[in-house]
Amino acid sequence: MHNYICNKCSKEFETRKKGQTYCSKSCANGINATKTKINEKSIFSKGICSISAYILAIILSDGCLSYDAHSHRYRITVTMNDYSIIKYLRDNYSPDKKIYEYKHKIGRAVSYTFITTNEFDINYLRNLGVVERKSNIIKFPIIKDTYKRHIIRGIFDGDGSIYINKTKTNHNGIVKRYEYINASFTSGSYEFAKSILDILTKADIHCSLVKDSRRDNNCWYVKIYSREAIKRLYKYMYNYSSIYLDRKRDLFKVMI
Repeated sequence: MHNYICNKCSKEFETRKKGQTYCSKSCANGINATKTKINEKSIFSKGICSISAYILAIILSDGCLSYDAHSHRYRITVTMNDYSIIKYLRDNYSPDKKIYEYKHKIGRAVSYTFITTNEFDINYLRNLGVVERKSNIIKFPIIKDTYKRHIIRGIFDGDGSIYINKTKTNHNGIVKRYEYINASFTSGSYEFAKSILDILTKADIHCSLVKDSRRDNNCWYVKIYSREAIKRLYKYMYNYSSIYLDRKRDLFKVMI
């Protein structure tokens, strides 16, 4: 075994490889990124528009702001099971970076990750109130009403669903089965879920705020039960919109 000091973070490490200069891939990649000056375009340099509002919502639902101890930098990370949005983010904002792929140990599910260290965007998110470990304390960003439907669509693509709720009744031995279309948004933050409820209610989309009944599960649902309200939700989110998850929109369209 050989003992060295990392050329990036100055940490002492032990390795079987002779002449190794970095303690990890992260430190090596950090040095390489500095040398090549990776082109990371800002998402929010022009403020909030229909596209950046949607991306902001994706970050709020499936992303995070975190500090990387190896590179000594903050970064924005978005991880999704859907490749298309991650590819869109990479192609438009960090075309020189790779998309990280993670295969889950159970099942065949695959997650894809986009990472950017653009300083303007990191500071922009902080000014909007996006912090580390945000899940249970996140608040809805203060933006113009014009762009709120794009935020709602992004949240739906990240933490929303449309599904068939099946119930049955048994009256005098006669069993009847019923199927209803439901839509819902999920959040660990009451304030965030309440903001979604208020925005949808203002858009004449009737919905309810429901607390998860399971013990120690701090989760809130904004649920939409009526078919008419679900149709209005579809129009509210997708009419004249240019970016969304095709899979969810297509499923939504078929179900209504």
